[in-house]
Amino acid sequence: MGGYLVAVNSLDFNGAAYLRNTFNFVEPQDVVLGLVKAAVFGFIIATVGCYQGYRSNGGALGAWARRHQRVVRGDRADPDGEH
Repeated sequence: MGGYLVAVNSLDFNGAAYLRNTFNFVEPQDVVLGLVKAAVFGFIIATVGCYQGYRSNGGALGAWARRHQRVVRGDRADPDGEH
């Protein structure tokens, strides 16, 4: 939907040609793979967030401070906070 709106409104593509080409070239496995990938990444993000919240001290404020610290330092890939 987003690609269609950008193509037609911003790039002046023909809407009918865009849809025709989309249905001709996109295969069902492309859609399934996209949905699976989104679910896996969502699970990973939720799991890391829950883990970080569980390891924080000080209630909700401590969880916010831990998240803020990790984002500022760029340590999102280091779940234990050790270097």
